[in-house]
Amino acid sequence: RLTLAIVGLGSYEENLGKTLDHLDLRASVRFLGWKDEAELAEAYRHSRALLLTSQSEGLPMVVLEAMSFGLPVFVTSVGELPGLLTHRREGYLIQHGQTSDMVNAIIDSFRKPGRLREMGDQARKRFEEISVDFSIDQISKRWQALLDSVVRN
Repeated sequence: RLTLAIVGLGSYEENLGKTLDHLDLRASVRFLGWKDEAELAEAYRHSRALLLTSQSEGLPMVVLEAMSFGLPVFVTSVGELPGLLTHRREGYLIQHGQTSDMVNAIIDSFRKPGRLREMGDQARKRFEEISVDFSIDQISKRWQALLDSVVRN
């Protein structure tokens, strides 16, 4: 009863489409393509969670954006993500490749709508806590400190 919406463009769509057809899951997945900022915001507003199963990441902005919209996030524990959120508070951190753990986390959470909303509320709060770190002033200060340390050395 869930629908997965995939935003973005890539070479994955054709192969994934064949797999979805083979598994008779095509009706449960929508390929939305590229979205501008307003369209992406609308997609977030119509979503109940974000799923990101990357093998490697830095600090993916899509996770921060989803959290800002109050969406719980189901992500792999790669890159900066373990420092961004707490497992089972703002969403789930699952080791890459542990597909059954990810599936179980999603199914369990969606069976408990109140829990899903609670994680979304925590995600929004966490975003608000860290958003000051992304202000122009804070970024400028960090760059200046970095440049000062390079000049001194």
